[in-house]
Amino acid sequence: MEKELLLPAFDLTDKVAVVTGSSKGLGKWIAMGLAQAGADVLVTYCGSKNGGEDTCEQISALERKTCLVRVDVREVDSIEAMVQTAVEELGGLDIMVNNAGISIRKPAFEITPEVYKRIVEFTPLGRVGGASDITGAVVFLASEASDFITGQTLSIDGGRTVL
Repeated sequence: MEKELLLPAFDLTDKVAVVTGSSKGLGKWIAMGLAQAGADVLVTYCGSKNGGEDTCEQISALERKTCLVRVDVREVDSIEAMVQTAVEELGGLDIMVNNAGISIRKPAFEITPEVYKRIVEFTPLGRVGGASDITGAVVFLASEASDFITGQTLSIDGGRTVL
């Protein structure tokens, strides 16, 4: 009985989502989760167009509307064009997930100042956990089930902040 009352609150039908960096990895998982919940999704990529096309194909297979846009989140014009495309191609913008980032797989002592600067341009925080650990929280926050939640930080880190 409770399940029947709760599930409609997670329905994202008629919502439009933009997920930056959704051509692969965590962003792809988030985009797919939002599409599975019923949202139409604008997929973005910066360097992996093939990955973005694959994400769009998978979203289309769910009978959701989608489109692909190359976006460099460090450039204001690129971000504005992304939002404009969401409005023109998908009919609006209800959900914005800022996921784009870079990953440098080197020991900390091998990271040069130039590489460190690139990391900071995207995000100074590391990621803990996997894509599937975060997708559910994104769908929750994008749904009506979270309507009374405002101004909160949701730590999805496997309990690391408790230590």
